[in-house]
Amino acid sequence: MTAEKKTLEIGAYTYVIRHAPASVALRAATTLMNGLAPLVNGFRRGKGGELDRILLGVAEACSDPALGANLERLCDLFKPYTQVVWTVEGQTFSRDLGGERGIYEEHFAGRFDALLAWLRAAVEFDLGGFLAEAKAKIAQAKAASASASAAESKSESPQAAATTG
Repeated sequence: MTAEKKTLEIGAYTYVIRHAPASVALRAATTLMNGLAPLVNGFRRGKGGELDRILLGVAEACSDPALGANLERLCDLFKPYTQVVWTVEGQTFSRDLGGERGIYEEHFAGRFDALLAWLRAAVEFDLGGFLAEAKAKIAQAKAASASASAAESKSESPQAAATTG
């Protein structure tokens, strides 16, 4: 495990996130991909412009019955590698988010926005390289598809003009 850490401040709390072991990161990547599948499928099946397709993808992802389980699994995978630090009246306290004496449940009770911000930071920290590479591949595929569509419509234009003229 690397000594590299990411620090995130949310309100009065500081989260010190460490890299998870490779086996944990692999399970997290798999969980993330499973969670994103309804989004991607909705986007691919959508009709109309890009915004309509994105909205359908988001709607399908949000209505997926496995969404809660996937988010909970990601939290369970990353919380043992996060420490929460806070100060009260000049005294600094620190507790692990996960583990036997973890404070995850109590700490995030009523603070869903903070939970999602922490989870996003943990996922980006551990899977950032993978996500950046996937994003680049998607952009390449999208550009190639747009280029092929443009070339196809350009090659069809003279034929259409010849048959109607």
